[in-house]
Amino acid sequence: LLFLCHGALAMLEWKNGSMGENGEKLLLNIVSVLLSLSSELKESSMATSLSRILAVWTSSAIAALASGSLDLKIKLNGNSDIIGKLLEYIYTHWEHPLDAVRHQTKLIFKNLLQMHQATVAGSSEKSDPFFARLVKRLLSLEWHVKGKYTSLGCLVECVGTENILQLDRTIPIQILDVMNDQSLAPYASDLLETMFTNHKAHFTLRFQESTWIDKWHDIWVSPLLVILCEGNHDQTTYIIDYYLPKLLKCS
Repeated sequence: LLFLCHGALAMLEWKNGSMGENGEKLLLNIVSVLLSLSSELKESSMATSLSRILAVWTSSAIAALASGSLDLKIKLNGNSDIIGKLLEYIYTHWEHPLDAVRHQTKLIFKNLLQMHQATVAGSSEKSDPFFARLVKRLLSLEWHVKGKYTSLGCLVECVGTENILQLDRTIPIQILDVMNDQSLAPYASDLLETMFTNHKAHFTLRFQESTWIDKWHDIWVSPLLVILCEGNHDQTTYIIDYYLPKLLKCS
């Protein structure tokens, strides 16, 4: 059944509504089957195959949404049951022991965000209720949850760093604080890089450099300098190894 779903996704043309109304129903039925199988298929190779096929499905859904079908937009909106179940799958698998499953789970999340964007095209993503709820949900999780970092990084690309910082200005400091744990340091440094790069682009587009550079430094550089002077040995070591080169490259 799993590979029958994969075959249908691979063989059929989903772009621009070429499959018509019946094709849309088939697309929705396929994801229902895949999600129902996710609780049954625990063996490593099957779990990997399922995650890959779910990622293929999300790509097919993005292609199908290009048709502008109102019914499909309703069924694949961020508030829909399907998106809710996909998010449950993501939260369950984003720290899966297999690299391949974790990688596909990140891809599914990125595509899910694109799907929602396609259903609300024309409205402001920065004030979108679905994205706002998702950001708050992720920020409410503990920083030891590794899936939090990659998912927040994906959301930064949708809503922008500034909008996330408006919810909590201490986020950069919170992320730096977890960098005394070597297992989290690579995730933390990648998220910080995504955030400060996006933030710099935001400022560059809107203001002259003389008006924003000090503010950017206060948010991203000053907390780093404090930790380098006052932090413990492990924390400063991991920051120098993982984070400092990225910040210097951007600055």
